[in-house]
This record gives sequence, structure tokens and C-alpha cells, in this order.
Amino acid sequence: MTHSLLEKIKNQATIAWQSIPDFQECLLLDTPEHADNIGSMALLVGMVYAVSEIKKAKVLYAASKTDYSLDKIHSFPKSVPIILRGGNLGNYFWNLRSSEGSKRQYEFIVNTIIKKCHERPVILIPQSFYFNNEEDARAIATTLNAHPNLTLMVRDKHSLSIAQRLFTHCQIILSPDIAFLLYSLISSADKTKKQKILYMKRHDWEDPWQEIIQKIPQECLEISDWTKNRYIKKISFGNTRLQYSMNRMLYRILLGQENIFSMKSIKEKRLFQENIFSFYINRLAMESLNLGIHQLSEHPLVITNRLHGHILSTLIGIPNIILPSPYDKIQNCYDSWTHGIPNCYMVSSPKNFMETISSCYSFKRQG
Repeated sequence: MTHSLLEKIKNQATIAWQSIPDFQECLLLDTPEHADNIGSMALLVGMVYAVSEIKKAKVLYAASKTDYSLDKIHSFPKSVPIILRGGNLGNYFWNLRSSEGSKRQYEFIVNTIIKKCHERPVILIPQSFYFNNEEDARAIATTLNAHPNLTLMVRDKHSLSIAQRLFTHCQIILSPDIAFLLYSLISSADKTKKQKILYMKRHDWEDPWQEIIQKIPQECLEISDWTKNRYIKKISFGNTRLQYSMNRMLYRILLGQENIFSMKSIKEKRLFQENIFSFYINRLAMESLNLGIHQLSEHPLVITNRLHGHILSTLIGIPNIILPSPYDKIQNCYDSWTHGIPNCYMVSSPKNFMETISSCYSFKRQG
């Protein structure tokens, strides 16, 4: 049942991309600037898969919000579309401890690329929307609606309703998160190496579940965000090629020859391979995603308030419990796509938290 439901979600994402006019070449912008956030890397690998395997297009250029060149972008034929990563479009993240990166991402996507690249098509991969005031919402809408050829993909039904209200001059397409396209490429987790529950938590949100989490016996619990490699970033001096090489070496030491991607399946996808290996950031994304999924697959149960902690756990068959996010991003994904998948649970109230855990985890494991 799980396989058929995930295939259905992947097919829905495929159909959404098929509805976009074909193109033979494209530019990938807003690529991640580092490997800390595995969710961002999953979005990038999903982007490469979509343009390679669904649109059959070659990637000509890939750049982040700090290393892009408008002159370079304008040098390509006007028929070549821009594919923007994004992920979240709205003002919620502007007030968080980690808000600087989100503000720069907004400035780059909205006020640089969309506002200054009217001459070519622009496609935003599936986004979540949240606005806590109408003034900010209308300001973004004015810029997006002014673009003559903007396709806005949304990744949940709540975001769809917001987009349909605000972005009246854009093509709007409902699609599952782009990471679901990777389902056929990722091998299922065969067995777990640890017996502890993984609580994968963001550190840029307040954690109202902290007291509830403490009810789990500490010998049964591991608390962590995505596996970090900031020390690699620090000594790679912002050089993506060097960072990739150092990550590659580290992953071989930590993981041996293990790879969560079905190499037979990848070898059959020549254009996907070419688009991955032509850019070091795309290679780094594959390596980082590999490490992130290994992190998840070591545990028999994942509790998380990270969207891609939930999605990637689901893709590899790890039971997972989703905790609410402050602006309902994870809840909306669950309600729109994954609520019918076995071993995926949404806990909205502390009242049934321990009961839900006990239904999918035996505390005798640590006994």
C-alpha cells in the first residue's frame, strides 16, 4: 500500500511538470550555498531530476543568490527559462534567529530575478506560502503579477488557495514537493543500526514540545538536527568544488561504499547524470542527501518538525511522527499528500503523543 501511494504522489508531481511548456535548456538559480540543510539539497536534486527526466532539458548554468551574475543570465537566449528553488515564499522566516538567509533569498528571488528577468520564462518549484500581514502579501503579489511569463508551483492545497487569491496573473500549478520525484532513485532502508528514536528538530524555532519530548526515556532518544558539516564549510573558503571533494572524502570514511541511490536506476538516466556531474553544487547535493538519508535510516522511528525529515523518512520506509510547525507547512503537506501512508503520523496535541509513539516503537528495545 505504501509503495502504491508513493508512486501516486510521484506521478502527480510528474504530471504537474508535464503541464509546463517544454524547453530544451534551462538555468538553475537559488542553489543552496552550503550543505547544512539536507532539505535544501533534496530540493536541488529534485530540480535536476525534473528538468532532466521529465522535461529532457540540459542545465546550462547553476548559481546561488551570492555567486550569480545577471550579465551571465542575460547572455543566454531569451527562450531559456529560469528554474528557481525557493521552497518557502512569505514573511514568516523574516523574524526568526536564522532570518538573514531567508531575507536574502526573498530579495534574490523576488526583487532580483523575477523583477529583472521579464524577458524569459521563470518557474518557481513547489512553494509553501505564509503571510502574517496583507501588506507584505500584496507587495510580493505586485512583483510576481508583473512578470509576463511566471509559473508558480505550490506544494499544498492551503498554499494553492493563497496563490489563487494573490497571484492572478501567474500560471499556478499544484504539485507535491519536488523531493517526491526521487522515490524511484532512493533505496529503502534495509535495517536500522541504532535502536534509539531520532528527534530531528529545527533550532531556529521555539520548541513547544520540549516538555513532552522529555517524557520519552532518555536512553531511548537521540536529539539532533540534520548532520552538520560546518567545519568543512569553514575550511573550504566558500569554494564549492573544494567543499564537494572534502565531503566526498568524509562520506567515504563514514559510510564506506554505501549509497542510498539506486545506481542501476541512475546509470539509465544519462541526462540526469550529466546535469548532476556538470556542476559541483549538484554533486554536493547528491552527497549531502546521501548522508542525510543514512542519518534517518539508522533509527527505527523519526520524530520531526522538519518537512524533509518527514518526506525522506517516508520515501525510505522509516516510521515517522510529525510535529506541528508554526505556520502549518508540515501539516499542510501531510493533509494534502501523505496522510494516507502507513506509519506516517501527525500529532497535533500533546494528549496523544506518547500513545502514538507506543503504537510504533517498543521501549523494551533499550531494555
